[in-house]
Amino acid sequence: AIKGLGEACSALDMPIVSGNVSLYNETNGRAVQPSPQIGAIGLIGDLDRTAQIAFGGTQHTIVMIGDGIGHLGASIYLREMTGREAKQLRLQGANPGFRGTSAGQRPDGDAEVESDALETFVVPACLACGGVLKPDVVFFGQAVPRAWVSEATQTVAQADALLIVGSSLMVFSGYRFARQAAAEDKPLAIVGLGRTRADDLATLRVRGDCGELLSHAHAAIA
Repeated sequence: AIKGLGEACSALDMPIVSGNVSLYNETNGRAVQPSPQIGAIGLIGDLDRTAQIAFGGTQHTIVMIGDGIGHLGASIYLREMTGREAKQLRLQGANPGFRGTSAGQRPDGDAEVESDALETFVVPACLACGGVLKPDVVFFGQAVPRAWVSEATQTVAQADALLIVGSSLMVFSGYRFARQAAAEDKPLAIVGLGRTRADDLATLRVRGDCGELLSHAHAAIA
């Protein structure tokens, strides 16, 4: 990490004025990968061409340098704590031709994958039980575990307000929390495209692309 920072500064003719590189931390007896944080001084010619922490919008282009196999599939935390990168590599290994498959975007944000590709897609078996490998999420049509519902209900009850982003709330499993917030006289803000089931309950309703709106909000308060 330090060598890479030095090479970058030399190539860009840009001095580092402050910084920190964690080389000594560890978790469960294993070293944590260096995470360089730097500060630099320079003049920005065009503020509209600066990079932000969050993506500015869906129209922006992401440039990846290096092969990055598996590393962009999740954060460092997810990769290290949940083994998500290993699952990604197993999926890629079982479906070597799937990587170049094109996918359109549906109004609800889901990917519309070519039907031919889905017919030949191979789902690896779970290494623990031998069954179908499935993420720890609730798919559409499945029942939400009661423990999750209870925890979410308590969280809403303890909150000062409720923000709902990118959901139509047409399914009661999500709509119930909008009703709870309204019944408890808590401010309810809804952000997203199109109408939602709880529009008449909302204190604030903002229509637009969630990514762009949240990026603007983050920039305004940062």
